[in-house]
This record gives sequence, structure tokens and C-alpha cells, in this order.
Amino acid sequence: MLKIIVRGGGDLATGVIHRLWGAGFKVLVLECAKPAAIRRQVALCEAVYQGSAQVEGLTARLIKSLPEADAVWEHDEVPVLVDEAADSVPAFAPDIVIDAIIAKRNLGTSSTMAPLVIALGPGFSVGADADVIVETKRGHNLGRIIRSGSAACPVISQAIVRSVCCTHPAQAFCTLFMTLAALWKRAKLLQLLPTTVIRWR
Repeated sequence: MLKIIVRGGGDLATGVIHRLWGAGFKVLVLECAKPAAIRRQVALCEAVYQGSAQVEGLTARLIKSLPEADAVWEHDEVPVLVDEAADSVPAFAPDIVIDAIIAKRNLGTSSTMAPLVIALGPGFSVGADADVIVETKRGHNLGRIIRSGSAACPVISQAIVRSVCCTHPAQAFCTLFMTLAALWKRAKLLQLLPTTVIRWR
């Protein structure tokens, strides 16, 4: 059975991990100590904080060392190891390494890490960093396999920034006890403080 390392456990990486797990591959997820994800409820990196995370029938479980991975695989789960620098790659000796961090820059992935190295998104060059790159920019090239060059870097316009950001004149310390999913609703009033109201633009 092929052994696969996926760097990153965010929402996009979770989709990749889920497909590989569903196909029966042995997958090890490498994450940083404090991962961040936009869609946390569908991101396996939550296992770093909670000890485990479930997405669409798949359970990811945090492990403290590489030898613990075997017990997790025996339960048909995916182990998550905090290893931001990917120091465990030589010991694990994967057949495939997939960089799905989506940092828009290379955080240490090299084409020498495994017989096949795949990178998602911009920040990589075919040959030096990875064997192939998967285009992640929205559009008709989304998902295209790039075998030479690099992926396109998305351009964020000011109109997009204004559409997803909110501003208010008051300076206040607010603690927001709601999920990003609930927060991300336009034309809604967020009553954060009795004297402060924020409206989505």
C-alpha cells in the first residue's frame, strides 16, 4: 500500500485527504502547532486543538510521535502529527508527498522528499519544488495539472476586500463567541457591545 504524507490539514487539504483515505491509502497529515483554517468545521487540522476531528465520516486523530500512527491506521483513521518542518519525512519514507498548506509560498517542500511530490497552488516551481503542481485558482483552469512552470497567483481586488471586510468607528475590545460560518452572513447586524453596532457593507 502506498504511504502518503499530506502537509497541511486545512479545508482544501482535507478534501485531498478524504479522497485518499476513501481510496484506501495510508495517509499521514503533518501540521503546524497552531494551524489556521477559514472553514474550521470541515478542516482536519482541528485535531491539533481538540485531539480529534471528524469530517464526512473520516476521523483524524492527533499523535505525538510517528510510532503512534500504526494504531490510528488500525482503526481506519488518519493520524495528524505536529511537524511543521516535515522532519519526520525521512523516517516515514513516503511514496508521495502532497503540499496542501496553501501558503502561496514554499514552506520547505522539495522534490527530493519522495518519488512523487505534488504541490497545490502558487509558490512552487515544477522540478525544484515538486514534480507536478495542481492549479487552485478559481476559473476554467482550476484543478489543472501543471508539469512545467508554476501555478497562477490569485489577484484580490479592492472590491473583494470591501465586500468581505467590515469597519466601525468605535475602538472596543470585543470577544466574539460565534463560528465563522455564523459570522459570514451579509446584511446582518452584529451586536458586539451595547453601544457598538457593526453592519456588513
